[in-house]
Amino acid sequence: MDSRASTATRLSVLPVFIALLMNLLIGPLAPIISGSAQTLVRADDVEIIQDTTINGCNGVVSTPGSENTDKRLVSGSLEPGGTATFEISYPVSTEEVSGRAEFEITDCVFIEDVAVAKYFIHFVPNTENFILTFTLNIPADAPVGDEYCNYAKTTAAPSQSQASNRKAGPACFLIGGDLLINKTDAAGTPLPGADFSINCTWPTTTAALAGTVITASPDGSVSDGNDANGTNDSSEAFTSSSGGTLSKSATTGSNGTIAVAAPVGTSCTFTETDPPAGYEADPNDLSETLVVTSGQQQTHTFVNTVPPAHLTIVKT
Repeated sequence: MDSRASTATRLSVLPVFIALLMNLLIGPLAPIISGSAQTLVRADDVEIIQDTTINGCNGVVSTPGSENTDKRLVSGSLEPGGTATFEISYPVSTEEVSGRAEFEITDCVFIEDVAVAKYFIHFVPNTENFILTFTLNIPADAPVGDEYCNYAKTTAAPSQSQASNRKAGPACFLIGGDLLINKTDAAGTPLPGADFSINCTWPTTTAALAGTVITASPDGSVSDGNDANGTNDSSEAFTSSSGGTLSKSATTGSNGTIAVAAPVGTSCTFTETDPPAGYEADPNDLSETLVVTSGQQQTHTFVNTVPPAHLTIVKT
C-alpha cells in the first residue's frame, strides 16, 4: 500500500469503482473479461482509500494541453448530501499494461476551486482501453449553486513517465443542478407531487458531451433513464448527443425541486402538466426555458395556489 495513504480509512460503500472494458457494460458489479488474458476483474478487486489530507491536489488539476484522458459526469442525485457518479476513459495499450503490477489514480474533488477531498485508487491494469466509473459523496453542507469539480491523474503504472501522468478532467456540475426548478405554494413552501414535462436540446459540437442527469431527489420520480443501481427512480441519467433532443417527465418530491445537469449550451423547457392535488397552476406561468451556462445556476420557481372555495347559498 502507498505510504501516503497508510493512515487513510478504507471506504466500505462509497466510492464504488468498477473496471470495465471499453464500450462493454455487462452490468453493475458483473465480472468483466479483459482482452486476451480473459482475467476477471470485479468491483471489489479495486482498492479505494480516502487520504486524510488534500496535499498535492493542485498538482492533479489539469491545465490546457495536459488533458489526455476523458472524464465525465454520468449520474447522481446532485444535491447536498447526495452523490455524483463519474466515468474516466483511459486509452492504454497492451504494451503499456504488460507486466505491470499496479495502477494508481489520484482523484481530487474541488468545490468552488477549493480542494475538499482526495482519494487513491489501486488495481491491476489487465486490460487495454478501459473505463472506470465511480461514485462520490457530495458534502451535506455544500451550498446549492457551488461548482463541484472532479479531477484525476495517474501516478503509477500502466505507462512509463512522462506518459504515466495522464490527467482527466475537469468533470464539473453545479450542486443542486445546472438548471433548477422550484415548486412552491404561495407562502414559499416546497410542493411535492407536481408533474412536469422536460424537453431539452443538446448543443451541436464535435467535442465529447457529458451525460445529462435529471433528478427529483430525494423522493420524486423521473421517467425512464439509465439508473445504474436500478433502485433510484428519483434520479436518471441519459446519454447526450450533439444536436440531439431529450423528452422526459418528472414529478417533484418533498423538496419540491427538479434539477438538470447537462452540457453547457443545453436548452431545456419545463412545462407544468399537472399541479398537486388541491392546488392550481398559474395560467400565466406554465412553461419556462432555461439554458445551461458555465458556472452559473439557472433557476425558476413555479407557484401553485389553493383555488378559492365555491360559495353555496342555502335558501330557507
